[in-house]
Amino acid sequence: MRLAAVEKFIEHIELLLNGTEVDLYDSIDSSFEYIAGALLGKLRDNGIWYDGTGDLTFKKRKLNQLDFSGNMHVMNEQKECWKEPFFARVTDKRCTKQGVIVFVRIGEYEAEGELIELFT
Repeated sequence: MRLAAVEKFIEHIELLLNGTEVDLYDSIDSSFEYIAGALLGKLRDNGIWYDGTGDLTFKKRKLNQLDFSGNMHVMNEQKECWKEPFFARVTDKRCTKQGVIVFVRIGEYEAEGELIELFT
């Protein structure tokens, strides 16, 4: 994921936190593919990759925090695909210089990281 895409993702998170309606599949969905790959890549087999969410919804938890849920399309190389439950929590901690923290759980696998650090 390029830095420009990371910045666009953060921009869309800000819009959602401020109550602006955003098309989740046009703005957020594909970013979660890359974020999940970066966070969970070392926890799963090499051939596993993510191909978008389904039934994606979100809920504002706090002034600076959003929860996303749905399912994630998981691929094993080009051989098989299936869906696993998806959950992500995005917390904007930039005001305390901690960045944007993303927690992701797909099926039984979960990990957390700071968004800019994941892609630089």
